[in-house]
Amino acid sequence: MEMNNFQPDLVWLCNPNNPDGFCFEVKDLQDYFNQYPEITFIIDQSFIDFTLQPTLSAKAILEFSNLILMHSLTKRYNIPGLRVGYVISSEPTIKQLDRYKIPWSVNTLAIEAGKYILNQKDNSFDLETWVTETDRFQAEINKVGIFEAIPTQTPFFLVKLLKGKATDLKEFLLSQGLLIRDASNFNYEKDELIRLNTLTASENNLLIEKLIEWKHTLSL
Repeated sequence: MEMNNFQPDLVWLCNPNNPDGFCFEVKDLQDYFNQYPEITFIIDQSFIDFTLQPTLSAKAILEFSNLILMHSLTKRYNIPGLRVGYVISSEPTIKQLDRYKIPWSVNTLAIEAGKYILNQKDNSFDLETWVTETDRFQAEINKVGIFEAIPTQTPFFLVKLLKGKATDLKEFLLSQGLLIRDASNFNYEKDELIRLNTLTASENNLLIEKLIEWKHTLSL
């Protein structure tokens, strides 16, 4: 990541990144913080619960005054409409951010839901099993022959279409009762891309079957 040519005041990075599931090495991030002390780095860790890779801890703000960490409860606990999250940074930065915070930035319902969630024990979130299924899922996608599952460090990932259009595939799957994300607008190389999220083995197998069906329609 080269910033000397741009000299930004602020850099915003998602770690893990959405939509490709890429994770930065912690040491690489720390090197950036040290190399560019005049730049404020916002590291959006909204998907931190979806990777087994090492990530920045809250203690990092004690070492780097130019660091802001963002966290979200909406991804991990499946409550996107409530928009509950929090920011961790140095005291001077938090005070500065507070000056620009809108009144009632979080509603009462969201606050109470957040309190409830954080006080619950949830043993159903088995990330290791989820990631293992992702590896299998990606391997099966690659076997179809016209798709390339891009390596990920999370259960969500991008898939490149080696043949056909993402919009056509999306329409076909919709007709079969399945919804995917056309992600072709996420890249600058104009690749045909879709974004997938690993579900259960049976649900993933169903999608594989439909991908194979669509492949056959292309050769007709």
